[in-house]
Amino acid sequence: MGLKDGKAVRGAGGSDLREGFGMTASCLRTLKGLKTPKLIQKFIDGLTYQYADTAGSPQRTVRERKGHCLEGALVAAAALRLMGLRLC
Repeated sequence: MGLKDGKAVRGAGGSDLREGFGMTASCLRTLKGLKTPKLIQKFIDGLTYQYADTAGSPQRTVRERKGHCLEGALVAAAALRLMGLRLC
């Protein structure tokens, strides 16, 4: 999955993993709906805080609507990346 010999490898259904990052359509719709940093922060503030020793994916955090600081940061990074902002 990902890149092989500098070319995108397609996942199930022929979707380009570079475009969807392997997330479900529902998760992508939610993240793409967060069009500004303010909307991203509002979404993260609305998550139920999870007091657990976890490091869930942005997809799981969006689906379950709960997470802690690291998981919120991963959701924000994913949403910003879908906007076209590269953090690294």
